[in-house]
Amino acid sequence: MNSRLVDSDKGIFEVLGTVLVRISSPYWTQSLDVNEEECRGTIFRFVDTESDEDRAIASIKIADVSRDTSEPNVSLLSEGDVAALDKKMQGFIEAGLSTKGMRLVRWMSSKLNKTDHLSGLVTPFIVEDDGRQRQFIELRFSADSKKMVVQGTFDIDRSKELAAPIFGTIQNIRIL
Repeated sequence: MNSRLVDSDKGIFEVLGTVLVRISSPYWTQSLDVNEEECRGTIFRFVDTESDEDRAIASIKIADVSRDTSEPNVSLLSEGDVAALDKKMQGFIEAGLSTKGMRLVRWMSSKLNKTDHLSGLVTPFIVEDDGRQRQFIELRFSADSKKMVVQGTFDIDRSKELAAPIFGTIQNIRIL
């Protein structure tokens, strides 16, 4: 298992022994391990059981991508490096989406964010996925010499109810 529940009252999970994340949702939440060659972690899927569809309306993925040579080492990143890296990442992400049958609708520039708890690169973009537009927010950071990515997604047509919880979860990631 790539994640474990450490505080059931608060919904706090430890992922890969590297980060803590609070998962709180009024929706049915499913935790799935991700064990790919270049990506290892956990995805938390949020499913609206009132809907006829059995698909996630939102998700949070937390992964160690250290083996992915295309992923930048953001621990070495300065403000002056962001624009060039952003353009490069847009190309990588757009190409990856097309292999999954998705299309990039809107790219919003990456920003280097620093808080008391975490320093990382935040990249938001909108994707068309199976006829639906989905907001993606990716946070890249270093933790214990690992390259980490947190990817939050939600259906745009439900942004009023989903945006704040997804953004809040990403903002409250804590490195162990």
